[in-house]
Amino acid sequence: MIYGVRSVDYLARAKRESKADDPARLFYSAFELRAGIEARLHEYRGAIQDARRDNTWQVRVLKRHIEDVVEKHEKPVTIYFHDPETCERLPVRYIPVSDELKSIAERLGDYLHCLHPSKLRRQGFLAEVRDLVERGIALLSEAVSGELLSPPMWKTKPVRALFVFDEEKVPLFCKEGNDLTFDARVVVVSKDDDGITLKLPNK
Repeated sequence: MIYGVRSVDYLARAKRESKADDPARLFYSAFELRAGIEARLHEYRGAIQDARRDNTWQVRVLKRHIEDVVEKHEKPVTIYFHDPETCERLPVRYIPVSDELKSIAERLGDYLHCLHPSKLRRQGFLAEVRDLVERGIALLSEAVSGELLSPPMWKTKPVRALFVFDEEKVPLFCKEGNDLTFDARVVVVSKDDDGITLKLPNK
């Protein structure tokens, strides 16, 4: 049996284990969720940086690496492609790992070490862990639902927009040689003799 290590694999196991009425499996779910958040950040970083995956595990560091390259987004970025065959406007989305999800990953790390017996005896402790896991599962489910691994990246010489899709989420109409159009709302950052610089809005 293959142990999948993509964010969606960790998430699927976290969901499955969280449903069991067993404290031991709740903590296993917390591990899978924590690893899934880390994996999603690695997937995002891999899409924007030309570097092989390393063993960086700190979610704060991984998120900062991403935000050093692309502007921070707390809300999804949605681009509408025009399907040349059906004339439909089809949304593709980049959904970031939010600050809240990063915080949950860091808090989960506190539960993935040996626990003092007094913690387990504290009334409401397991319910707190379960609430944290369930909230994290909901937020990671949202993050992995996006089709893009980064916001569109704008390149020059020649001018082009680069879209990095998640595995198996590339629209069928995105074929080499197809003439595509898309809608994007952008903000003018600067204007000079060389032209204008644009960026995607924060919201």
